[in-house]
Amino acid sequence: TTNNVMEHVMRRSLDRRDFAACIELRKGVDSKPRSDGVVVSDGDCWKCKRYERHGRWITASFDADDMEGWHLYQPLREEPDLFLKFSKVWQDKNFPSAAQAFVSRFGLPRGTGRGKGSDRPTRLSLQEVFEESQRAWVALTLYESVLNKDGAAAKKLLAEYRDLDEAFDECHKHTQQWALPDDTVPLTPLQGALAASVLVVDDAVTRLCRQGTSVHFDRPNPDPSSAVKVTWSFDNPLGAMYLQMWWVVTSSGDLSRCEHCSRLISLTRPSPGARKRRSDKRFCNDACRQAHHRSKKRV
Repeated sequence: TTNNVMEHVMRRSLDRRDFAACIELRKGVDSKPRSDGVVVSDGDCWKCKRYERHGRWITASFDADDMEGWHLYQPLREEPDLFLKFSKVWQDKNFPSAAQAFVSRFGLPRGTGRGKGSDRPTRLSLQEVFEESQRAWVALTLYESVLNKDGAAAKKLLAEYRDLDEAFDECHKHTQQWALPDDTVPLTPLQGALAASVLVVDDAVTRLCRQGTSVHFDRPNPDPSSAVKVTWSFDNPLGAMYLQMWWVVTSSGDLSRCEHCSRLISLTRPSPGARKRRSDKRFCNDACRQAHHRSKKRV
């Protein structure tokens, strides 16, 4: 039926392709510095070769100063949807095992470390992993409720998880007339959901990530301005995750979504000097346009 088709189109969850597309978008079509950052392959995180679970703690099997037990990986390039993966961990029926499995693949999202290896976290409680994963899921799901224009879901999420983070609580209050001065107009649930999601993501990026500049001579006789690139670094995998989500929420003006397959469509220039794509672009290619029209005829 028509309603079923519309439901399929409107109900949208972010997936790996969405995160990868936003990272590609933020790399830019040229190498000029941009205020939102140009990703180069020097954002990395430490991961221990083995982690163990001791009671309510997950601990690295090697000391932070024991370099034989650690190696680096690049989460932005190797795992563009790390935020998405992490947001699902807390929901696993066997959470302790799921948490250990995640940490074994990607390292502790954050934690404590001492001495020279302070950038290599060695210990984190299962409770902290649970809370961080849950907070990431709520921020993600609030944003998805906005994409889907689902005010009921937004309202429920803000009410149910208001105690998880100050931003969730504050935005929930701003949707309630009783919690505001009489002359203040409350936010709609969708406005509150968007504000809460963005506040949590922005706070994490502010705390855990840094923007800088570097010089890369990756072409012969480059123009001086093209050799300077804006780069990102982060304190730990949690910072890398939230940077991924930050790029998603800040890319809305440069992205559209195919009405047939729901894939993201970049609206930026395909190459330097080229015309910017139309903002009303509805389909990613002719095949999707034709398939969409055929599906409408069958309804």
